[in-house]
Amino acid sequence: MCSKFIKKELILSLLMFVFKRGMVFLSKNDTEFIKLIKDLPERFSFLMTVRNTNLRVSMKKSNGVLIYAKNQKEFDLILEFSNLCSAFLVFAGFMPQYQAFSEHRLSIKGNISDALCLTDAINRLQAVIFPDIISKKLIKEFEGSSLKEKSLFAKFYLYALLLLR
Repeated sequence: MCSKFIKKELILSLLMFVFKRGMVFLSKNDTEFIKLIKDLPERFSFLMTVRNTNLRVSMKKSNGVLIYAKNQKEFDLILEFSNLCSAFLVFAGFMPQYQAFSEHRLSIKGNISDALCLTDAINRLQAVIFPDIISKKLIKEFEGSSLKEKSLFAKFYLYALLLLR
């Protein structure tokens, strides 16, 4: 049992790393993503965390792009997963975030309009980093990837992950 927990936590930390890198990459390189986060207030910060673990993603908006928010204590929006399994299902693409929220696997503390704006941005991120077959399950109004999204997918995995830019 313990080894399964450690494996899931290790995989989830890798998935959260990809999520964090993807948010930063898209906020600089994707016009649709930039339009989505433009409605968030400047210096807006959010935290995604898993209850009873040290797993967390903290980011803030600065000069129109998302950056890592290291050592920040106060957040405008906190998204907290109830357990490791719930977070794993969402980050691995097995469950959409709206379903996790409706099943009380995800709780939100903060302004609901900011949470909806962030949800749209996360949907855009998932549409870019996941293949079409997974994105269709996660995003209600998914129309299929265009050539632009496929090129973003390739750039993201080449530049943001492999070259660690």
